[in-house]
Amino acid sequence: MKDNPLDNLFELIPESDIYAFCKKLAYQDEKVGNALLKHFKKKLPSAEVVPDRKGLEKEIDKCFNHTYPSRGSYYDDGYEEVDWERVGKDLKRLVSKLHQLKDLGHKTLVAELAMYTLQEIDRNFEDYLFDDYDFDFDDLHAEELRDLLIDTLNSGKISKEVQLAVADGLDKLSHSLAFDHIDFNSIVQDIREELLTDDERIGILRRKFEEAFRDYEKHSAARHLWDYLMELGRRDEAVAFYQQHKEITDLRDRYVELLEKESNYKEALQALDEGIALERQKYGGSLRWENDKLRIYEKVGDQKNIVKQAEKLFLEGYSPKEYYTHLKKAVDPDKWPDYLRKLIKKRSFGIGFNSDLAEIYHKEGWIEELFQYLKKLEYGIFQPFCQYVKLFDDSQRAELLLLVEQDFRRGLTYTRPRKEYHELTSELITLRKTCSLGAKSAQKLVDEFRAAYQKRPALIEELRRFDK
Repeated sequence: MKDNPLDNLFELIPESDIYAFCKKLAYQDEKVGNALLKHFKKKLPSAEVVPDRKGLEKEIDKCFNHTYPSRGSYYDDGYEEVDWERVGKDLKRLVSKLHQLKDLGHKTLVAELAMYTLQEIDRNFEDYLFDDYDFDFDDLHAEELRDLLIDTLNSGKISKEVQLAVADGLDKLSHSLAFDHIDFNSIVQDIREELLTDDERIGILRRKFEEAFRDYEKHSAARHLWDYLMELGRRDEAVAFYQQHKEITDLRDRYVELLEKESNYKEALQALDEGIALERQKYGGSLRWENDKLRIYEKVGDQKNIVKQAEKLFLEGYSPKEYYTHLKKAVDPDKWPDYLRKLIKKRSFGIGFNSDLAEIYHKEGWIEELFQYLKKLEYGIFQPFCQYVKLFDDSQRAELLLLVEQDFRRGLTYTRPRKEYHELTSELITLRKTCSLGAKSAQKLVDEFRAAYQKRPALIEELRRFDK
């Protein structure tokens, strides 16, 4: 028997091309279309036929393991990468089928299968992360499945039990890395608001808090429970919850905020001090809540504690300039200059340029102190020189320019990538624009580098930009 020429055709032509041709031909030729309907009609969704739930679940499973029965874990020797492009196409067909089933009235089944599909996507997400494949995760149609769920649930005729099961499932998926860009929480909230009493919702939030394993999940659950209790006007229950779980920092934040609204500043400060003590015991020291204390002292006008707290934050905090402003308002103007100088001596500002200290000198008009500070910098003087050059006289500029030149020379000790030569030339052009002495210094450096680094063609070529 001779080989059928169609065998060669189907072996060599991609399935997608044959599918596209058949689709086009079916719409053009009525006989071909009728033949396809007659052959495949039994496989189309029907309102009269009860869909095979187990068969559909197997179809969902098959989307992810179509090539082999079990591809194993990424950590197994026999692991094989998934053809994610094919997975996306299979899921697209599946979602279309679910839409048809919904239109035919099988809404409960569609809701459960859409939920099942999202859970399968989540279960296989680890493999997606490990597979080195250029594939957009959005092509797995998770957002379309979410929207289908919303439409199905809003259409009615779905039991309370199924809706709550969907809400529970989406609640768990909302913490998954796979769906961190998709909003499931609003659906969960809408379902529970409609179907559950206040006490039932509180019970769910309490269980969620108690069952949370990771710290961020526990903090998130605690926030939601506090916020819901306060939304219901159950202040005492919210406070009791805080009293039972004072280690949750987010709860302490909310408790202090509540006390401030009630103008109960004494208890607010006690709660903050307690939190600071716990942080010190746990981490050996922390500035968490110190800003809150300063804010409360300023609200009540406690000048003595304002100075004490702002001074502590000036010496230990990240940005002394912020607390300099608080202190200047609180300290006696006659005592201020000597007080500030002593405070600056107490704090370490590091060996590099500290913009906060430079700005404090600038705001105070202490130009000589600023000049002496810049002179002591071990590196990184170019940017502050350009920023404050207009404040200095020529003799001060000349001294600082010697340090700037030294910084430029140090930067060329070793061969650099062309990108860095480009940046260096841009800085020399900027230096030329600062002042007349800066222009002379920049030209001197360019001439020096051209003579010294003839064997660095990339540098020589970049320096040509200086002459333009």
